[in-house]
Amino acid sequence: MKTKLTYLIPIIITGFVLVNINLELISLKPIEEVELSTLFMSFPIILALTERFNEVFIVCKSETRDSNIRKTTLASFSVGILLAIAGFRILERFMEVPSEAFEIQVIIFKFIDTILTAVVIAGGTDGWHQIVGLIRDITKSKREETKSTKTV
Repeated sequence: MKTKLTYLIPIIITGFVLVNINLELISLKPIEEVELSTLFMSFPIILALTERFNEVFIVCKSETRDSNIRKTTLASFSVGILLAIAGFRILERFMEVPSEAFEIQVIIFKFIDTILTAVVIAGGTDGWHQIVGLIRDITKSKREETKSTKTV
């Protein structure tokens, strides 16, 4: 019970600060400004290249499977951090920090985006396929929903 409260305290404090100070952290970009083609074309290539890099340079045949998984995850995470620092970030494609935001908000957003991008890259192509599958399922259900409302 004590550990659950430990997680709730920062969330409650953050909510209190955001409500009382009325800070806006991020806003979604208009759909016209979102360049999904760049993300969907380049990201799978980066993931595949990272996995091949791990196979060639990181994986050792003489070591255990768990040791190899630990090493490849760390290597992929490191590559992801470098790519995100260089400017290839995921959240940045969909959201933007408002121009009137404080500098600390911009830094926090970029930090979270950098870590998230590195984690997705460390997850490999399987995680990317799950994300793409989720988007495909959502669009398929929306199409079916639209068709059913048009026929009624």
